Amino acid sequence: MPETSTTHGSDSNSVSSPHPQLLVASLVTTAFVILTLLLARSGRDTHPASTARLPNVPSSTAPTLALISISNRTPTSSSRGAPTYDLLKLEPHRPLFHFTPPKMWMNDPNGMFKLDAVYHLYYQHHPNSTNWGPMHWGHATSRDLVHWTHHPIALAPDSLGYIFSGSTVVDAYNTAGRGAGTIVAFFTHHDHKTRNESQSVAYSADGGFTFEKFEGNPVISNPGLRAFRDPKVSWDSGTAQWVMVVGGGYHVRFYGSKNTRDWRLLSTFGESLSTPGAVWECPDMIAFAAPANHSAAPRHALLVSVSKGGPNGGSGTRYFLGTWNGT
Repeated sequence: MPETSTTHGSDSNSVSSPHPQLLVASLVTTAFVILTLLLARSGRDTHPASTARLPNVPSSTAPTLALISISNRTPTSSSRGAPTYDLLKLEPHRPLFHFTPPKMWMNDPNGMFKLDAVYHLYYQHHPNSTNWGPMHWGHATSRDLVHWTHHPIALAPDSLGYIFSGSTVVDAYNTAGRGAGTIVAFFTHHDHKTRNESQSVAYSADGGFTFEKFEGNPVISNPGLRAFRDPKVSWDSGTAQWVMVVGGGYHVRFYGSKNTRDWRLLSTFGESLSTPGAVWECPDMIAFAAPANHSAAPRHALLVSVSKGGPNGGSGTRYFLGTWNGT
């Protein structure tokens, strides 16, 4: 291919005419750059961090969004919410299988449960910003854990503070006196001014779509701890009571209740096992039943998230195996 040459003189600079093939390549390159810029601008308009622009959906309507699988199955429309849209067409950079809210900030999943073949997911959510801020509980439902229907905010901040992480239970035996099948949500109230944290409760009579906060909140006041948060509640059939495990700074604390409102401290765990400066939070206790042909008591696993000390030097998860004796 012939080269171009440049001649420099004292009075003028001149460039010889390029080969026709070079001219065509230059025009193709220029067109490609312009197309790339146009696509980038279009991408900014529909990026999840931007305000969602869904066609023909009133701003007051909670949109129904679906994550489309590789097989491009058409999601089933829900009786709650607006029509379903294919996010691959509207937002090509949104994850296919990882859950995301319609827009703005999210972090920890909260209060997952399954009722009548429907999975409910709540999550830490700031509906007005792409940055962390006043935490709400967002809400979505699914029948297959791939396609999700979004619903209005389930729990919003109030005079006691932001709504931090927690859990939900289905009160099948009406222990709370609100009716069998009531959904009970347990969560941490976080006062963003004083940083005080306490545990509260709310009740849902419509299957987890709307909640009424208990007028006597908080149900467990802060015992003087810096990080007292993230209650996980489960039913202990051995002692016929609800058991709550909650982060207590550098350990976890166990509480028991017969009615979801009145709690007493059962025990603490981990004071001598924590890493200095590593806060324990988001605990969970899981029971593993013994095999059918084995008479041993169920084994339990206690999981905690720690703020530092992970394999890569940052946050991580620790677990402890044992047997829960009710205290």
